[in-house]
Amino acid sequence: MIKKIKFTTLLIFVMLLILTANAEYVGAQSSSDNYIFGDVVNLRSEPSISAESIARLKIGTKIEIISKTEVIYTQNKLSYNWFKIKADIDGKEVSGYIWGGLIAREAIVDDFDGDQSDEILLLGITSGSDYSTKTAELRLVKDGKIITSVKLELIDNYEFESYAGMKKIKRDLSFSIRAEVLSDKINSFSFVRIDVEAPMYGYFPNYFYLFATDGSSIFQIASDDSECGESSAKKIEVKIRDPYVFIRTFKYLIYDGEGPGETDSQTEVKEDKTLKYKYNGRRFVAQ
Repeated sequence: MIKKIKFTTLLIFVMLLILTANAEYVGAQSSSDNYIFGDVVNLRSEPSISAESIARLKIGTKIEIISKTEVIYTQNKLSYNWFKIKADIDGKEVSGYIWGGLIAREAIVDDFDGDQSDEILLLGITSGSDYSTKTAELRLVKDGKIITSVKLELIDNYEFESYAGMKKIKRDLSFSIRAEVLSDKINSFSFVRIDVEAPMYGYFPNYFYLFATDGSSIFQIASDDSECGESSAKKIEVKIRDPYVFIRTFKYLIYDGEGPGETDSQTEVKEDKTLKYKYNGRRFVAQ
């Protein structure tokens, strides 16, 4: 029989929870900086939408977060704190306050079109819902303007209940979001991988997305939003062999060695599937 997640798995969960607790605004692998996600954002003198605008920040402006305020503002069913930040505008340093929903959750800076000038891929949350899933958008930005964008569904926060003695406690978990550019290319397309994970005991949503961009267009190739339950895990591998993209998904059940006939901790592969996509000169098509 399948038992509870073993101690080592619980330890990993605790470590992930600690790492993601303060990871609400952390840049992608190729950038540790924070960037403006809104098209044009007012930098306010105080943490309020009615406060004086002291500057206007274009999308893709790099910012430094100084502190997180206690003030929370809700818009489009999204609730975030206000942040005190500073930025450079035409060689002049300015500081003020912006709402957290206007800061990119992930940023990748790269020369996608090969013109010796960087573009920025920004991932941000654009609207909420009555559930934990939010609408997100991946925006390709150059020189302070959005070139193109694509929408996706993304888990942002998740609320669950736990018990301390006889007292029921509600907890909010920030999910870990990772974005990276893969090293291989097909034609002029670079591949962007986005993973979203929830380090929760007994429940591991893992949202996976793969996009292609050539610096002027961006589109989704594949996605996987299946979940792993208690005592399970999932792993996704991407391999690129021109003109094909291979996506392999493994799902495991984890045994702790305490069930009938079990002597050691072990895993059982419950799913091992590979999807293949071919570039046909215009798009990547499932084979």
